[in-house]
Amino acid sequence: MTHLLATHLNVDGSSFLTPVVLLGALAAYIGWKPPNLLAMVENWFMSSIEIQWSDHSFEALESWLGQDKIRKMSTQLRATTGSRLFWTKDKAHVEEEHLLQTEPPRTFSMPRLILTLGKGKHWFWYRWRPIVVVREEKSEILDIRLKLAELSENMTAVYRTQRKSESVAWTRAPGQRMRLPSTVIMNSNSQKKFMDDIHVYLQPKTRAWHNARGLPYRKGYLFHGPPGTGKTSLCIAAAGHFKLKIYILSLNNMTEDDLNSLVSTLPAQCILLLEDVDTQKFANPRTAEAGNIVSTYQRLTLSSLLNAIDGVIATEGRILIMTTNHKDKLDPALIRPGRVDMTVSFEYPNFDSIKRLFLLMYSESSSEEHGVQQSALPHCRQCPQFQSSPPAGDSVITPKDELEILAKRFAGLLPEKTHSQAHILNYLKTYSGEPEDAVTMAAGYFKEEKSVPVVEQSHGSSNPIFPWFL
Repeated sequence: MTHLLATHLNVDGSSFLTPVVLLGALAAYIGWKPPNLLAMVENWFMSSIEIQWSDHSFEALESWLGQDKIRKMSTQLRATTGSRLFWTKDKAHVEEEHLLQTEPPRTFSMPRLILTLGKGKHWFWYRWRPIVVVREEKSEILDIRLKLAELSENMTAVYRTQRKSESVAWTRAPGQRMRLPSTVIMNSNSQKKFMDDIHVYLQPKTRAWHNARGLPYRKGYLFHGPPGTGKTSLCIAAAGHFKLKIYILSLNNMTEDDLNSLVSTLPAQCILLLEDVDTQKFANPRTAEAGNIVSTYQRLTLSSLLNAIDGVIATEGRILIMTTNHKDKLDPALIRPGRVDMTVSFEYPNFDSIKRLFLLMYSESSSEEHGVQQSALPHCRQCPQFQSSPPAGDSVITPKDELEILAKRFAGLLPEKTHSQAHILNYLKTYSGEPEDAVTMAAGYFKEEKSVPVVEQSHGSSNPIFPWFL
């Protein structure tokens, strides 16, 4: 090396040998390493974005990376039979049907194979820009995923509509804590009939029965009754019981294209909730004035809604629940048989229901303790493990026998079918942990409130609220 330097460059290399050796020894001693040129390029000329797997944007990213044009640019792929994220469990996307060459032809379902980028670093070009995707997995992530999936078991996923630029799409809203059907105080037979009907509908043999006869596999329910009687609450309870997602459809400022896009992207099994359908205003092109044709056709028509509910683009397997306070105001075409398969009536509580409301608030016992099935309404012991809600500071637990007596006294003080469940529970919450005071003050409170009209508050389109006591 020194000979080459001396011959071609006229440089005496031996004079630099000692300093180089000393610097190398010092660098080795202090642990210094030469800079990584690739890392320097990434730090100076590239921007980085980190997306946690638990964030909802990870789902969209994984879907985008699974596109053919992106996936084909990498040689390291991962094959799965469905998304590992708990909020995307959708049988329509993880199963595909194949036709058997038999007589007569039969179909069978098998897991759909999904390819996405695997662990490691992936380079590709997108819109003439270099993109680097680094996928890392740590050993503790599996434990975290399992824990998150465990927590999600007690939550009901809720989606609402959100406008983005010129389109509208489903966006996940804060989830609702799972609610037991036994906490929805209503007519016991009506609730049991509704829950049993959904149970039968979700069975695989029910879908096969519909397919064999060429019938659309869809279900529709109409909940009608005064406000505050538990219509939305029963929907939440059913979604939690059957592990279904709720998609809230608000028709305000929505066009026909928006509605068709939303309905066509619903998963195979979910609850499509259309609240206060009697308050929706639809355009009627046939009766529109000549000068107002443009504005009329920009609004949603009843025909468009009917086609979205059970037309060609309607999703198979979904459950439609419409709620209304005034059934008589609905168009007969909207609730005809085939679109609405069952009507569930909600009413103000009678003596027995008022008693159950009282015991729901103050009971400390659980249904498992007494061996009572959830469907065995209407006794208080079906209520799950509760403390006073919200718990009172220095309250004393009332014995069960005394609580039964207080519940009967309280129910006797209130006129039957006069006050809503929400109204009664709101009063009981003011005496949380104090059942005796709730009974003592009930007569005077409800006597004063008797002449006060109930004002209905319509649910907002962008921020749906589900009070747990409705």
